[in-house]
Amino acid sequence: MEVKGRKVKLSIWDTAGQERFRTITSSYYRGAQGIILVYDVSNRESFDALPRWYSELETYVSDSVVKIVVGNKVDKEFSRQVQTREGEAFATRMSSLFIEASAKTAVGVREAFQEVVERIMDTPELWAPVAPVPVGVGAGSGSGGSGSVDLGKGGEGEEYSGCSC
Repeated sequence: MEVKGRKVKLSIWDTAGQERFRTITSSYYRGAQGIILVYDVSNRESFDALPRWYSELETYVSDSVVKIVVGNKVDKEFSRQVQTREGEAFATRMSSLFIEASAKTAVGVREAFQEVVERIMDTPELWAPVAPVPVGVGAGSGSGGSGSVDLGKGGEGEEYSGCSC
């Protein structure tokens, strides 16, 4: 996708909110620059589960990681159980972006990703190169930069391809 005139590549990990993935989700968070939390506007239970996911995020990700709350299935307006203002208020309390969308009709989907990527691009600590670890210090080969993305221009002919939202 193209954002702010730059071509970006997204790496997306989806647990679909299933409890059986809870034991491995910490590995998903490592190196994440953006996190999208989705609830179903026609299912109060899915919205009520968001605080549990946020408490997990507090454990595994830095405060600078971009988070967005997405109220999905707005095409089911007739069976809505979570009002827009309630979703917005929750996202605000959690210092997160907010949007409503419909994966079925594609309303708001692109915009959700666009907002996350733009905010990541505006948050240098999420993508600025990490200083290499000197050889012989710490554990590792000294290459540093694990999990970081340089949004600067690559070498000649290279396209940017590193956002790991």
